Amino acid sequence: MTETITVIVTTTSLTASPNPAGSGQPVTLTATVIPASPGVMLAGSVTFQDGGTAIGTGTLNGAGIATFTTSTLAVGTHTLMATYAGGGSLGGSTAAPFSETIIASAFTLSLTPSTLTVHVGQTGAVTVQLGSVGGYAGTLSLSSAGLPQYVTGTFGSPTLTLQGNGNATTELTLSAQVMTAAEHPPAWGQRSETLTASLAAIMLAPLYFVRRRRFAFVLLSVFVAALLAGASGCSNAGYAINTVTPGTYTIPVIATDANRNSKTANFTLVIVP
Repeated sequence: MTETITVIVTTTSLTASPNPAGSGQPVTLTATVIPASPGVMLAGSVTFQDGGTAIGTGTLNGAGIATFTTSTLAVGTHTLMATYAGGGSLGGSTAAPFSETIIASAFTLSLTPSTLTVHVGQTGAVTVQLGSVGGYAGTLSLSSAGLPQYVTGTFGSPTLTLQGNGNATTELTLSAQVMTAAEHPPAWGQRSETLTASLAAIMLAPLYFVRRRRFAFVLLSVFVAALLAGASGCSNAGYAINTVTPGTYTIPVIATDANRNSKTANFTLVIVP
């Protein structure tokens, strides 16, 4: 008795996204396997290849789709393939090659205005704009450097995501602060000496005026004088005012991608009284 098993033909297709992609950016390969006979339950896995070298596998789901994600594709053009091995009554199939392009992180960084004038105690803002070049897409981190003492800089968004051939903007707000801080009170010794002298005066005053009717009045006057001297000593503590030094400064703004590739643009910060 001869049993004939009919192999069900399958067709596999392959796509990858995004394409093009930036260096180090995750790329997802998606293979779809379709059986020639509707209603057939698909099972098994798909092997993904780059230029004939296997780079990963994906298991088919109920819809016949398998995926694999990689971020290690080198800069250049890649010929990607997907092969379904089949199994049981299902025949294997290989997708047509898919061309994926990986580009070096390519983007522009510009600042507006190129010169920003800020008065001491006030704020100003610079607009930061990023632009995609050659279809680059990815997330970039922003930072600044070289800010003078007592000047703070805050980005509206410290990261920006570029879509292929798109733009993204945010603001860098700068504040030229005026800060006050209590000084260490050096007047403690002076106050101590003042109070000691005043108390001595109070104690010696009776020797001069003990037999006079004005003793009570003089004693009260000396006591009040001592209190005023002590209060004067307390007022010497004071405050120190810390403020940015007026002048012209060059401030770099840096945009960095996931692979630590970066671009820098400078603007001029002018601090005026």
